[in-house]
Formats: sequence, structure tokens, C-alpha cells
Amino acid sequence: MIYDHGDHYQILFDYHTVHYYKKRILKSATSISYGIADGQSLVFSNPLAVTTYSSMAQFVAGGG
Repeated sequence: MIYDHGDHYQILFDYHTVHYYKKRILKSATSISYGIADGQSLVFSNPLAVTTYSSMAQFVAGGG
């Protein structure tokens, strides 16, 4: 899960923060992608499914 804090992203796996990533582009994104170096293994499945939410309130309140 990736949570947008406005000026940075919070990246979570199994509801545990693994990284904070400072935004380099502060405009709204219309797509997401990533690359790997030769010889590296894929981190995510192909294709990568993305779901967006306007609020985390339903998760924080236990509505998951």
C-alpha cells in the first residue's frame, strides 16, 4: 500500500511502513511504473494492479 502524504509517499507492506519516499513531482500522477537493472529480479508481479483511495479512515477504523 502506498499512502500519499502530499510531499512524500509512505510505502507499507502488510500494514507495516517499509519506506518514506519524497516526491520529486508534486502534480497528480496518471500512471505508475518502475524499472530494474540487468540481472535483477522483478519486485512486483507483472502487471502491477493499483487501487486508489481518498482516505485511509476505513482502514484505521478497522473497516479494512
